[in-house]
Amino acid sequence: MRLLVWLGVGVLVAVLLALSLMRRPAGSETPPQSPSPVSVGSGVPTVANSTPPLAAAAQAAMTNLPAATNTITETKEQILARLDDYSAESHPRFLPLIVRELDHPDAEVRHAAVEALIQYGNRDAIPILRQRAELVSDPKEKAELLAAADYIALPSLTELKAANTNFPNFQK
Repeated sequence: MRLLVWLGVGVLVAVLLALSLMRRPAGSETPPQSPSPVSVGSGVPTVANSTPPLAAAAQAAMTNLPAATNTITETKEQILARLDDYSAESHPRFLPLIVRELDHPDAEVRHAAVEALIQYGNRDAIPILRQRAELVSDPKEKAELLAAADYIALPSLTELKAANTNFPNFQK
């Protein structure tokens, strides 16, 4: 019995020692050298370290955004998942991140951005969607943008209840 206990302790010590040797100290790691990511969110590729010409208000709004947004190294599936997460959160800081994807070169990502804005439900997206509709040449995409803006502009049930007393089914 004692032999089994000592054998078990010895194996445990060996495993712990092997695991500790496999770990690297945090300061000794060097990041792999890779080319600088190129941002494609605005429709015009720009190197991540350069500053694209933005209006002062837009640039100020972008300063509080989360770090990872739309680089070429990000896959379409990652972008779609990120848009889904942003629309579910409905936090005001995510609106510019969703709007940025309206300029994505992939039509599926642009469609997902429109759907995310609908789910997001913030009425601040209405003028943005209408402005984008004026800029696109594809009639289907234009119709989708305008339909999304019209849908978001619809009053909520709470607003209808507060405004309409003529309908018997609405109770205050």
